[in-house]
Amino acid sequence: MTTVKNIFFLIISLLILNSIAYSNEDVNSQEWKNDWSILKGFSLTKDTTGYQYPTIIKFVENPGSNPNDALYYVLELQGKVKVITNDRTVYTFAENFLPVPLKETFDPYGAAGMCLDSESGDIFVTFSYFDDKSFTQKNAMIKFKTNSKVFGLKPSSEELFLDLFANEVAHGDHQIGPCEVLDDQLFVSVGYGNDKSESQNIKTTLGSILRMKLNFEPFDDNPFYLNDNIKTAEDYIWAYGVRNVFGLKSFEGRLFATENGGNIDRFNEIKKGENYLWDGTDWSVAARADYIFSPSVAPVQLDIMDQESSIFPTKYNRKFFVALSGLPAGNGPGRQGERSVIMLDYDMNNNRINSPPSYFMKYSGSGLQLPVNLSFGPDGLYILPLFPDNSGEGFVLKAEYSPDSLYPNNLSNRTAKELINDLGCMQCHEIEGKGGQYAKVLDVKAIKSINKRINSQEYIDQVEKIDAINNQFTNKYRAARHEVLDAPPTKQKTLLWLSSYIREPKFDDLQAKMPKFDITEDESMRIAKYLLKIGTENQTTDNSFLNQIRYKVLLWIPELRYRHILFTFIFGIAFTILGLFIYRRIIKGSK
Repeated sequence: MTTVKNIFFLIISLLILNSIAYSNEDVNSQEWKNDWSILKGFSLTKDTTGYQYPTIIKFVENPGSNPNDALYYVLELQGKVKVITNDRTVYTFAENFLPVPLKETFDPYGAAGMCLDSESGDIFVTFSYFDDKSFTQKNAMIKFKTNSKVFGLKPSSEELFLDLFANEVAHGDHQIGPCEVLDDQLFVSVGYGNDKSESQNIKTTLGSILRMKLNFEPFDDNPFYLNDNIKTAEDYIWAYGVRNVFGLKSFEGRLFATENGGNIDRFNEIKKGENYLWDGTDWSVAARADYIFSPSVAPVQLDIMDQESSIFPTKYNRKFFVALSGLPAGNGPGRQGERSVIMLDYDMNNNRINSPPSYFMKYSGSGLQLPVNLSFGPDGLYILPLFPDNSGEGFVLKAEYSPDSLYPNNLSNRTAKELINDLGCMQCHEIEGKGGQYAKVLDVKAIKSINKRINSQEYIDQVEKIDAINNQFTNKYRAARHEVLDAPPTKQKTLLWLSSYIREPKFDDLQAKMPKFDITEDESMRIAKYLLKIGTENQTTDNSFLNQIRYKVLLWIPELRYRHILFTFIFGIAFTILGLFIYRRIIKGSK
């Protein structure tokens, strides 16, 4: 009887363990929402998952209505094209098409551009690869053909285009990039490679925008075309003098591009025969730009919502949506506005920007993430993050207009870190080891210094002197000064001072040099709590034996994304042992 009880309790314990594992997984499946903030009135959902380093998303212009008809295609960096059908099933459309396969690890080169021809159903992909014969990196293109002129689940054939680039040397960060089909024209951007001077050399494709027919032949009305029966870079170049174009978009017969510079980036309309003047300097990036992003935020793909579309409210019509990826280094939100999607209002008639860019959505998580591509679909704006989240899989996000949405993170509820980034605090201050050197380092020493000052007789005297100045400004902040002065010498007093100071630095010091920020009391309190936390949490370190044991145990626990695998593995072993135990008891009992 005792044995039966033990078995019963063991089974119950294992079932509880398993339920905990999977309930944690259910909770974790929604945790990704904490990583993304979006404009109020919009919501985000995961549309599909199961990608590895996705780089491009392109929609079928007029998809069929059947569940298994192709809706959109996703290109992966390491050389795989996936097709997603109306019922959101993900198929592999093409793979292993790179002449030399890439490593499984992340490298900043590979398949980087994809565009669709709606008339033929053909798909073009640009990529770079390591040529093991010349030991150099090369640019290339491939066309996936279809016999039915309908976008399908598999290509009928493929055609490589290598010759034009055969004598040129590409580079991982400055390779061939996006492509765009406009009627019967195929536009392709090519980075400058590894030699900055090539951007001004029209005898190579490097640092240029190419224009060709859909069969890879050059147009004879290209600006530098040579009628000599020899295909060269000059025959294909439409515009040159660019550094690294990461986004191409045609709209109303015009071509627009986003380009990564060194310390600044730019947005441009691309015109026939134009020299965009890049010579390796930031000044040359700025010399020919419709808009300059400063500092650099790495603008990548862009898209624009047609005036006839009803996906979003009409005020978003004819605005460019641009993904700002930033560099693949460092965790968390971007410091200068990168790792976000912005809206750019460009005046098509007067060829100028109407207003400064504004945020549409931002990455607000703590991991490494880069939004690298976006595209308008039939029911929303689809965004491609490059890296997987805690689930361990790459995914496609869909942003939809939903005025009654309960999406947890909107841009009006910015976190302390987001506020610090948006306000540019780290241009002057160093915070957690990063930032400028023009003002105080905001750390433990800074908090101690603040505490000492606001609890001193000197501070009491200073407040009395400011109170004696009877004008509109000093009277406005009298209550805030006395709220700090009357508070007991605790963390709450420090919080009150920090919050008031962040909102108006001159509230208790008319000589303060820090600028005033247009933020709410709630936002300043969020920043104050964050600064107080990082300024106090490292003052004491618990090196107790129990904490040392806890630390060593945590080293053996896998990342959150893999814990359900561990629990399932343990659960399987436990049931195997239990089964063997019961089997042996039965055998013994039968004897």
